[in-house]
Amino acid sequence: MSAKEVAGFEETIEVVLIIIKSVHVSISSRYVDKVISSIFIDIWALLKYFFEKFFSHEKIIESLCQLMKHFVRGMNVNFIPYIDQYFSIIINGYRSIPISSYLYSFEIIITSFMNETSITSKIIDTLEILCNQTLTYLPDLSKNNLLYVKYRFI
Repeated sequence: MSAKEVAGFEETIEVVLIIIKSVHVSISSRYVDKVISSIFIDIWALLKYFFEKFFSHEKIIESLCQLMKHFVRGMNVNFIPYIDQYFSIIINGYRSIPISSYLYSFEIIITSFMNETSITSKIIDTLEILCNQTLTYLPDLSKNNLLYVKYRFI
């Protein structure tokens, strides 16, 4: 993929991000989650396609993860039905290439939904998968460190 094509995708993502940010400014706060949810539902298939197609393009993934941050925070609990799909995107992307934006996306989910007990086990399971994958990128660490990380921060 050429640099021009990558720039085009980044611009497209940036336009959507501008739209999402403008919703917070131009719409009554009690409707923000509904409007952002509606936009998200309309483009979710496209976003999944972008994540799958460009999983190794760090700049595009970074832009997509930034956009997803605004969707997650803007939709609030309306995002929960998409958690499984988004965790799969994060896990599969991070397994393929260690782009830190995938971890950042997971951190956004944790901070946004840490009090949602209905997804606690999914968060813990995904954390374990991401920790184990990280340990394969850092082979000098022992498996015992995973247990420390898992139980120290949960």
